[in-house]
Amino acid sequence: MIDGVTYQPQADHGFEFNPGQIYNMPIPPAKPPEPVDPVIPPPVVQAEPAPAVIAPAPTPINIPLQPARNSQLKHPKNLVKYGARSKNASAVSDAMEAINNIHSVPDSMEQLDIQSTSSPTKLGAYVYSGRTNKPFKFRLSTKGDNPRMTMVHEMGHYLDHHGIGTKGAFDSESGDRTSRVIQAIKQSKSYSKLAERRAVFAAQNNTNLVKHVDYLMGNDELFARSYAQFIASKSTGRKIKGELKNLQEDNFLGTQWDDEDFQSINVEMGKLFSDLGWSNQ
Repeated sequence: MIDGVTYQPQADHGFEFNPGQIYNMPIPPAKPPEPVDPVIPPPVVQAEPAPAVIAPAPTPINIPLQPARNSQLKHPKNLVKYGARSKNASAVSDAMEAINNIHSVPDSMEQLDIQSTSSPTKLGAYVYSGRTNKPFKFRLSTKGDNPRMTMVHEMGHYLDHHGIGTKGAFDSESGDRTSRVIQAIKQSKSYSKLAERRAVFAAQNNTNLVKHVDYLMGNDELFARSYAQFIASKSTGRKIKGELKNLQEDNFLGTQWDDEDFQSINVEMGKLFSDLGWSNQ
C-alpha cells in the first residue's frame, strides 16, 4: 500500500459497517372524521373520443453493437478513459471492442482513467483504495508484448471487484456468483500443473517462485486470466487472438489454458454472464 492506495493483485478486502438502525415508533390511533354535509357532484359531460392516429412504422437502423439489454446496463467501452493519441490507444480500443461484443456492464460502474507507464515488468494494474475499496484507475505499460490481453485481464479484476457481486469485494474470493467458474478452473489441467510446480519450488526452497505461484493461484488472478481468455477466444480480432496464442505457448508455468482444457471454463463463464443478464450473445 502506498499513500493509502492498494495496487491489484494484492487485495485488501476491507470491512463493512452497519450504517444505522431503524427504530419502530408507536403510532397514535387516528381520530374519527367529523360529520360533513353530503356534496352532490355536478353532472359529468363525456367528450367525444378523438379519432385514433396510427403512426408510420419507423425506418430500421443498423447498429454495429448490440445495445445493453435494459437501462441499468451500458457498454464496457464507457468504463475507460484514455488519450486517443497515447501509445496504448489502439490496444485499449481493440480490447474494449472485444468485450463490447460479448457482454454489457452495470450502469453504476464508474469510468476509470488508463494511465500509461513504461515499466518492463509491471505490465498492468487495476488500482483501488485499500481503505474504502473505491476504484481509482488502470495502469497499462507500453512495454508489454500483449497489451490487449493485459487490458482485458485488468478489466476482469474491475468486474470481479466492483461489478459482479458486492461492490468493493472480490466475488471470486467470496465464492458467490463466480463460484462455478472458480470450480471449473480448479478442475483444469493447467491448475494442477501450477500446483505441481509449486511443490517442486517448495522442495527447492525457492521462496520467490513459491510466492509467485501462490499469487497466480489466488482466486482473483484465476478469474482475471480466465476472463481474458474467454473474451479473446470469442473475439474476431486478429491481434488479441494472436496475443492469447503467445500466452498459451508459454509453457514455463502455463498461466493460460490450452483450448481443450479451457472448454468447461468457457461454458461456466458464458453461463455467468447469461445469469447476470449481461450477455450480448
